[in-house]
Amino acid sequence: MTHKPLHWIFALALAASVGQSPPRAFAGVPIVDGEQAFLARYGILPSKYSLFAALHDPDFEVRGFAASKLAAMGQNDALPFIMALAANETSPPRRLILLYPAAQLGSEEAVATLEGMCHDAGLGPSFRISAASVMLFLARENCLDDVVDVLRTHFGPHSGEGQVALLGALTLLPTFRHFSPADLAEIRRLTSPLLKSERMMVRVYASGLLGKLGDASSAEDLRTSLAGETDETARKAMTSALASLQRK
Repeated sequence: MTHKPLHWIFALALAASVGQSPPRAFAGVPIVDGEQAFLARYGILPSKYSLFAALHDPDFEVRGFAASKLAAMGQNDALPFIMALAANETSPPRRLILLYPAAQLGSEEAVATLEGMCHDAGLGPSFRISAASVMLFLARENCLDDVVDVLRTHFGPHSGEGQVALLGALTLLPTFRHFSPADLAEIRRLTSPLLKSERMMVRVYASGLLGKLGDASSAEDLRTSLAGETDETARKAMTSALASLQRK
């Protein structure tokens, strides 16, 4: 099963969590770029009560925005309503968007559901990478093996979703903090052959991963690949990765 990428409203919610400078605020929570126009379009006032009302809006964008903003405000009394919305949502990407603020508000049920999404191969590799990303936003590393599993799966150069998932996995893996020696050995083993991928961007991201998580054997693989690499962008990535390994 394939799913469309997560809607921009999820990215908007993540931006809210880092607090960009706002002209107005929801009880101290900043209004980030783009939100003022959104609020005006849907007639949402910058207040807790307006956001609670917006949870029942027929438009999912409004419901998702309200849930994210209430979580950013720490409104724990919104949690039962957000969980009810998530439970009634049939679209996995929309459920993911709602489960993230629920988890921010402390719902272990939401965290467990998100972890289950990581493990569910039926949801497709790109979606599983999205679920793993959300878990990392929550400082949960339970989905490491699911991300590595994307590397274990062979995606041909013409597999659009597979290539997107593969790039996502190569980008996401360095953001994990805890690896066993066996994890690192497998990641290195699976990543080194990608230095020969037909896709230049795969070679670039594979180089970046090995630069951060590689060892002496990875450095040798990078040197071998660099010797035969003709694309300048990939050559720079391999050279940078080798420099990073030499600094370790």
